Amino acid sequence: MNIPYKKMAGEGAFYGPKIDIKLIDAIGRPWQLTTVQFDFNLPARFGLQYVGDDGARHQPLMVHRALLGSVERFFGILIEHYAGAFPLWLAPVQVGICPVSEKVIDYAKHVLETLKNRDIRVHLDDRNEKLPAKIRDAQMQKIPYMLVVGPKEAEAGTVSVRHRSKATSAPSLSPTWSSLCAKNPFPARPDNAAAAIQETPMVTMLDELIFRASIRTLAVRDSDLARVVETYGVPPLWVREPGFASLVYIILEQQVSLASARAAFQRLRLAANPLTPGRFLTLSDMQLKEIGFSRQKTLYIRLLAESLAKKYLDLNDLGDLSDDAARKFLIALKGIGIWTADIYLLSALRRPDVWPIGDLALAIAVQEVKRLRSRPSPERLEKISQPWRPHRAAAARLFWHAYLSKRGQNSATISL
Repeated sequence: MNIPYKKMAGEGAFYGPKIDIKLIDAIGRPWQLTTVQFDFNLPARFGLQYVGDDGARHQPLMVHRALLGSVERFFGILIEHYAGAFPLWLAPVQVGICPVSEKVIDYAKHVLETLKNRDIRVHLDDRNEKLPAKIRDAQMQKIPYMLVVGPKEAEAGTVSVRHRSKATSAPSLSPTWSSLCAKNPFPARPDNAAAAIQETPMVTMLDELIFRASIRTLAVRDSDLARVVETYGVPPLWVREPGFASLVYIILEQQVSLASARAAFQRLRLAANPLTPGRFLTLSDMQLKEIGFSRQKTLYIRLLAESLAKKYLDLNDLGDLSDDAARKFLIALKGIGIWTADIYLLSALRRPDVWPIGDLALAIAVQEVKRLRSRPSPERLEKISQPWRPHRAAAARLFWHAYLSKRGQNSATISL
């Protein structure tokens, strides 16, 4: 069979030769599990015989085969090897359902029963907890997949699928789960069989290539945006590094000028460098006040830093959430509103279709570029943006570019 092996002198059993199969676990330790061995002793002791083709009596050879060895030891090794993160087929709970609120509990129960009927091992987290807490707990339990269910999902008959892994922003789904998804198990209504489950789309991050392609598409679709490009050129991509520091910067920008927030953030970087949750927590309230923090922002960012430092939450979790689920994750944190969440999604996570309807400069720019009589409300701003899907983050950058350029400011020298 051309399988490599090693003779282990002195380790044979007294009753005959044997084959030991040793497996190497995740940290390189060998474990003897499967054993196949000949036994010349017991057949003689039991007086076992059989009649051969020649009509004579013969003593059989006995073969012991222990596939797992000790079942308890096997499962102990298995748990250590996977560090509790079992593959989908082996996990005691394969899917955790995380409803956003009690308003969608009925739909979440429908998803639960649908999966149970397909022999999926599933758990519904119907506790009165925030969505980030439910996601965190499911992550700690190492449940392979979490289904986030909100009002939009309930209305459309879909779910947002999140993998437990933090290492990948768009995990590839196993054949088992993909085949389940292909069967469209969650019709919004019994008569709407066409409504399908939608797994989380591959998360696209805007880079220069995609961004410029989006600008070209928008210029073709909208003559006003084409005029912005013709007059002022292509705007900068304006990105930030994802993580605590960028979220702090965006919180500082709430309800103040960009220049004021930038100055405060620069002073903060001098006082806590590198800017990490732990270093931020070493600063006193008086130090933060001198840097430029209001009492409220001090409270909000302290709570955020403590949650991150104690690992109650991890901003890396946002990477494989849909835009809507990531936004809900952020606004569940005290002091973070829709505007802050949208700016973080747009600039740090570089989501291509985020449209921050709460941004004042964006509303003014849309009014000016589209020649509207009055500044559009957030609701009207959302409606106006529909033709630009799924390139609304690029459209927002075009409008900001027009806003700054019209006021004599160089967009290239200004950070988002």
